[in-house]
Amino acid sequence: MLITDAMQAAGMPDGRYTLCGEEVQMHGGVVRIASGGLAGSTLSVDAAVRNMVELTGVTPAEAIHMASLHPARMLGVDGVLGSLKPGKRASVVALDSGLHVQQIWIQGQLASF
Repeated sequence: MLITDAMQAAGMPDGRYTLCGEEVQMHGGVVRIASGGLAGSTLSVDAAVRNMVELTGVTPAEAIHMASLHPARMLGVDGVLGSLKPGKRASVVALDSGLHVQQIWIQGQLASF
């Protein structure tokens, strides 16, 4: 199963951000508090999918299931989320051949990002 607890600075450029009222600094995708400790993750789900494919050799389809169907099943919501089937919510993340996000559809509506 692939999940992430990415903080709000995920996907943003290097700089200063606020996390729970505390200023944090992101540099090179790593976010740290003033004392130098890690402040949180910036791993996006699509990056987790790419990592799984590149580092373990699973197929893209297997990695995508790890990030969609498997978490939905674990939460008990796979009857409405996690895969595309009639009667399920039409929420989709379209990836290119490099497994980067190209489009996001939420309940059948194209979202801007």
